[in-house]
Amino acid sequence: MTVSTDPPAEESGRIERVTYAWWGQAHPVRVLRRLRNGMLAALAVMALVSGVAAAEAGSRIGTINATRNSIRDLERARVAAGQAAADLENTFDGRDVNLTGTGTAFVTHIGSANMHITAAARGIDARRNGRTQFQFVLGQLVTSVHLAETAVQQYKDFEHTDPLKTKAADSALAAMTGSNEKYNGKFIPYTGGLVPALGNLLAHQRDGLRTQQPWLGKRLVLWPLLLLPALGVLLCVGATAHVLAAHFRRLLSPLLGAAGLIAVAVAIIGGTLARYQYSLMARIPKKCEVLVNCGGSKTGEKFRDLSVGPLMATSAAMLVLLAVAALLTCLALRPRLAEYRFGAS
Repeated sequence: MTVSTDPPAEESGRIERVTYAWWGQAHPVRVLRRLRNGMLAALAVMALVSGVAAAEAGSRIGTINATRNSIRDLERARVAAGQAAADLENTFDGRDVNLTGTGTAFVTHIGSANMHITAAARGIDARRNGRTQFQFVLGQLVTSVHLAETAVQQYKDFEHTDPLKTKAADSALAAMTGSNEKYNGKFIPYTGGLVPALGNLLAHQRDGLRTQQPWLGKRLVLWPLLLLPALGVLLCVGATAHVLAAHFRRLLSPLLGAAGLIAVAVAIIGGTLARYQYSLMARIPKKCEVLVNCGGSKTGEKFRDLSVGPLMATSAAMLVLLAVAALLTCLALRPRLAEYRFGAS
């Protein structure tokens, strides 16, 4: 930082205009005012970034919790649908279909599947035709129940040896557990029965969960967005200290130093909090893989929803600290600016 005084300051103590390498010719008090405005602008940028990051993370936490709960419900629905299919097959293998109908066990399990599918509706990822796929699963559920009841009715209407009875039973079971069709060696999603359709919807939800991470937490994005303004505050503090020492014969106010330290502390806290919160969110897809592989009814209670409260409390504290830093900046430079504006008579 090079400062050339032209003309030199007078012996009376009146401060003359000086030439700065980065601003040209300007009065030192005007330079102080610009430095103060620069610090306030940097603090405002930090507050804006902190607020946007907190709002985005809070919104994503709610979405991630809903998606994860829907994955748990869909897995429970898939388990219940598989049990209902097994119950229906046992019913058709028996001799008392005319008396029992579809059976109490089938009605219980298919009702449980319907309940869990309905509960999963709130967390369905609407992107990439998520709602359409969910409607297909609902339609497949209705079709499965209808074909099961039709098969039972045909068991009552036809003789025991009639092949139509076997075809009706096979159609009902295919609507429950039929595999997806293949094309070029690959399975085509949503071309099979209810259980495979639930598996396809689960895969859709898991893929959507991986894309719901907040972008400000990825690849250390928030660190430079907070550290660069904080470094700008420190540079302004250093330039202010030089101007005060060279032209006002004053030392830097401790209030201004405290404002710079607060800005750096907020940047470090914000970046660390963002990385920690992102690491928590990044582990959720892996937990959901364990949830699905181990059975939703057994492992779902182990995973609690992410809480928004600590995040919002920390973000509010950061905004308060930035407001305090701005206030300290104004108070630290106010005497020098007031002295110039209202000089002694």
